[in-house]
Parts: sequence; structure tokens; C-alpha cells
Amino acid sequence: MATLLARMDEIILKKKNTRKFFVRKLIRNVKKALETCSLTEGSVSQDQGRLLISVPEEKVSETVNVLKRVFGIVSISQVETATFSTFNEIISKAEALFKNKIEGKTFSVKVKRVGKHDFTSLSLTKSIGAALSKYGKVNLKKPQVTVYVEVRDKTLLFYGEKIKGSGGLPIGTNGKVVALISGGFDSTVAAWYLLKRGAEVYYVFCNLGGEIHKEKTLKVVNVLVKNWSYGYKPKMYIFNFQPLLEEIRRNCLQNYWNIVLKRFMYRAAEKVALEIKAEGIVTGESLGQVSSQTLTNLYVSSEAVNTQILRPLIGFDKKEIIEKTRLIGSYEKSSQVKEYCRMVPRHPKTKAKLEQVKKEEAKINKKIIHEIFSQVEVVELRKEKEGVTEAEYGVEVSEIPENAVLIDLRNKEEFNQWSYPGSLNIPLENFLQGRVNLEKNKTYLLLCKEGVVSKEIAFNLKLEGFKVYSLRGGIEKLRNKGKRPVCSKKL
Repeated sequence: MATLLARMDEIILKKKNTRKFFVRKLIRNVKKALETCSLTEGSVSQDQGRLLISVPEEKVSETVNVLKRVFGIVSISQVETATFSTFNEIISKAEALFKNKIEGKTFSVKVKRVGKHDFTSLSLTKSIGAALSKYGKVNLKKPQVTVYVEVRDKTLLFYGEKIKGSGGLPIGTNGKVVALISGGFDSTVAAWYLLKRGAEVYYVFCNLGGEIHKEKTLKVVNVLVKNWSYGYKPKMYIFNFQPLLEEIRRNCLQNYWNIVLKRFMYRAAEKVALEIKAEGIVTGESLGQVSSQTLTNLYVSSEAVNTQILRPLIGFDKKEIIEKTRLIGSYEKSSQVKEYCRMVPRHPKTKAKLEQVKKEEAKINKKIIHEIFSQVEVVELRKEKEGVTEAEYGVEVSEIPENAVLIDLRNKEEFNQWSYPGSLNIPLENFLQGRVNLEKNKTYLLLCKEGVVSKEIAFNLKLEGFKVYSLRGGIEKLRNKGKRPVCSKKL
């Protein structure tokens, strides 16, 4: 069996009783992490502010990769343990262990000592360095190998590297929060930061785009659950916001759409927070990133709820956020989740007036709101199986199918401003209200602004037996003269 040493940092600064609580949580989370990844052989024990984890030799690399994602651990080392009786015995054991590792390389020696001994840390450092200088060259500034030696009473720990962990605090030490999650970059990173600070994060998803949107968001959230959320059982609460979208589009002033929608999203999150006794709502909002995230609009949106709203990304720029998703491991899946193009007003308000927002909200049918909030779907994420795959959608194409009938789903005003030659204008509302008759012997290509809404409608029609596709990139792709799609005979 091999021994891994996992170090804590912030935890050991806590007062005694608090520290005990945090360490217990960390040990629990480490055990759950190893269990989740089928690494059940071995043991976990505490050693004066660090953890010693025993694992099979062949599982060391895999175990280290898991421990790096357990919040509360700042670094990990594979260690060799031994006991000693004399000063010279320490020197000989260090030489035997490290001589091959430093041969032909530069090295330095670092000694840490705890307990009473008849030698100093400095004398031990010099003696080990002298013994190893026969095999390598001492370099204290930029060594290729650092030889670490810890002396704890009569026990020795030897190791050659410190692998960086994720730091933070153990999950479960700082209560519960609910995260408004969209599947995109921002909300995913925001949730990750609350996990890092020790909160149990539960997810609220306000579904704007139907089954495909839901499945893609689940895939993103499952990256957080599988790789980072050890020690509790996270859930996702799904609200079908599609009927609300139609209400807002039909009844509210266009430049207030996003503010009204966001206020209802906050209310959905608050409803869940109250039910599970969570102490805050987490969002991925960043100051000034979009029109709804100005200081004025954030205040107006926040007024809709009484629960505190946590915005860990408020000072981040988009590049920083996207870069963080690469570390988290969610970049690829988040990049497939597109903004819902039907709720992007042409001239959004950047300084919305609260009185006007409330007037717009009053236009919404309260019965629809009640139905949405009373029919929440709860998904236990650790039990969630893979849903519809991208291949099973089978509706997204990059070229216009041969002999396809092109249907533009935008409203008449947008269609008249620019449309692809030969396309028909059948607004989305007609499809949603079942007022469109398609023929099963024809091929159809649906178009919307960015290809998000059209893909969902095409997917639903495919289930009904129609030959319907959606153009990847939507109208924006067609308007790009340098990349105009050509007819394809492959379909």
C-alpha cells in the first residue's frame, strides 16, 4: 500500500472545536469521493492537521486526481514513512530513497521538524544535502527536485513533490444555497465557487428551450456533481418557463422582457430556497456584462425576493470566467448551451424603473405563474442517467437539405427586415399553438435567430414523424455572406 499526505491550510487556523468540525467534514468528503470513484481499498486518518490516506500502489495516480477536487485540501504528496533511532540513520535513509531521483539533476533539501531531538533542522538539512551531493548538484533557487523531509518525534516522512489541490473549505461546513443555473459558463462557475467555500449547492433551472435545453444543462451540472460535489446529495429543481415566455412576449414591453423574466427566475429560486432551508441564491451575474446586469437593473431584479443574492463573479470579465470552466472541466459542455434567442430584445433597458417593471409584471396571467411554480420537476443528480444524446437529436444540420422547405420562425417584422430567399414566414407562436399543418412527405428546414428555438421545435416534430431539421447557427449564419450554406444531397 502507498501513503498519500493531504494538507489543509485555512482549516487549521480555526478555533479548536470549529477545526474538529471542519476536519470531520473533510474526512467524510474524502471517503465519499474515493467511494464515488470506486477507490474503496485503503483508509483515511488524521495526522496533526493533515490527512494520511492509504491506497494500493497502482491506484496512486487516480486517487491523487480525485483528491485534487476535494475542497479543503491544498496539496497532496505521496510519502514514504519510516522510523529512526539515530541522526545518521535519517541521513542514510534519505540517501537511499532519493539518490536515483536526483541523479544528474539540481536539488535542494527542506526539513521540517516537530518534537524534541538532539539535532536541529539546519544541521539535518546540511547533512542530507552533503550526502546527496554525490549524485546531483545543490541549487537552492530553482532546483529540479526538492527533497522534503519531515521529522515528527521518531517518525520520518519523505516526499519529492507537492501536488496542488483546490483549497477552499469542506463542502457541508457553510450551509446550503440554491444556484440559478442555465448551463452556460457564468452560472456554472458561480456555483463552483460556492462549493469551494463549503456550501452545499442545489440547482434551480428555469427551462426556456425545452427538452434539449434541459438535457444539455443536466450534462453541465453533472460535471459539477461528479467531479466536485463530494459529501452530499445534490438535486436540480426544474421549472418549465416556456409558458411564461409566451406571456411576457405577448403582454410586456419588449425592452423590459429580460428584467421581468429574471425577477420570476429569482422567485423560483427563492421558492426552492425556502423549501430546503437554503440561506441564499447564487447567480453568475457579472457587473455590466449584459444589459440586465447594470447596477440599476440588478437592484430592480433583486427587489423581487427577500432572500440574499450571492454574485461571486460580479467583478470577473468573460475571459476569466471562460478560462475557469476549463479548470472545472465544464467548458466543452457549456459551450454547447446557447442563449435563448427569443428573449433578446433589440433595445433593452439598462436603467429600468421599478414602478414600470411592476406594471409590466401585472400584465402576466397569475394562473400561469401558479401552474409553473406548482409543477416543479426534482432530479436527484447522482441517480440521473444520460438523457437524449446529440446524435439522437438528429435534427441539426450545417447545410440546407436538398428540396427542403425553409420556414423562418421569427416574427413578421424581423422577417421583413431580412430573410433568406425563398423562405416562408411562419412565426413560432403558430407552432406552439398547433396551428401549422406540415406534410410528412416533405423535408423542412426551420430557421430562428441563432438555431436554438428551431432545434427544439424540429426535435419535437421529429418525434411526431416529420422530416424536419434545424440549421446550426440559424439566421445569423445565413446572413454571413462569406459562409453561405449550399444545398446538400447527403440527407
